[in-house]
Amino acid sequence: MKKTLLAVLATVLVVGGGVSAPTSAADEYPGTVTTATDVGGPRKMAVGKKPKSSVYVKSAGNAKPVGSIRVQYLHKASQKSRFTTVKYRGKRVTFFGPQLRRVGAWKVRAVFRPRAGSVWKTSKDSYSLKVIRKRKR
Repeated sequence: MKKTLLAVLATVLVVGGGVSAPTSAADEYPGTVTTATDVGGPRKMAVGKKPKSSVYVKSAGNAKPVGSIRVQYLHKASQKSRFTTVKYRGKRVTFFGPQLRRVGAWKVRAVFRPRAGSVWKTSKDSYSLKVIRKRKR
């Protein structure tokens, strides 16, 4: 008897709307459009030079994402970083990074951060860079 009463009560609550998942505006419209960041630049350069990098952000559809791009230059051996931030307005951005004074392998990582409250998702990309000693003449 108790099991039957509980089953009937549970059915009434579910059908009647007494038990439901909470909804919000985010459930009705997720507000996220995927993006893909593409960063490129020199693979090898001399010590003390500034790398010329370019970043492009692709998105689903034909809309252009807007936000900022933070580029990190990480020296792999010492784990020391240098940063550059540039604005992104839908076109390829080309810029000079910080002067790299350490010889060795560097990882260049770009992270697209959309403007607050926009429909774009964050995305990132990276590539490797070797800084070599200047040649003696």
